[in-house]
Amino acid sequence: MEEDEGEELLQHNQRLLQSIFGDSDDDDAPADATIWQPIEGIDGLWLCNEFLTADLQSDLLVAIEKEGWFRDETQNQGICNHVDLMRFEDGIAIVSLGSPCVMHFSTVDRSAAPPRRVPLMLSAGSLVFMSGEARYNWAHGIDRRPGFQIWHGLEIHQTRRISITLRKLCISTQ
Repeated sequence: MEEDEGEELLQHNQRLLQSIFGDSDDDDAPADATIWQPIEGIDGLWLCNEFLTADLQSDLLVAIEKEGWFRDETQNQGICNHVDLMRFEDGIAIVSLGSPCVMHFSTVDRSAAPPRRVPLMLSAGSLVFMSGEARYNWAHGIDRRPGFQIWHGLEIHQTRRISITLRKLCISTQ
């Protein structure tokens, strides 16, 4: 039964990704080109470590720089723990470019003892996808202060990181 539930969850997440990104028009891509890893302990949290090749990342970063979206050289900024606003539909995708980092997930329910905290390494070119429990019951954030970017006992060298977050606004009923 667990295998059926896993397959059902995978199909649900694939439909969510399709609703965010649209249909693929690349018929030449191998079926296993994108390898999704479910994150243990958080239902609805998936990671694809090699979503973008190094060449595609470079092209995207050059295009972003040419557009002038980021003019300052500020580095090592993070984002406080948060749950994305309810005005967004279920299903949030985040593409990471540049420096790798550790994103921390923590349970929203403060009555749970002890509160759970799950680190997740986001490599350059990775895509993380949140839906369901991961979207609504877990806060996520990136603390870029020295000593907080630790993965398997080693501190990660911090350089500039750009993330692209994809989410859909809920349709207003007003």
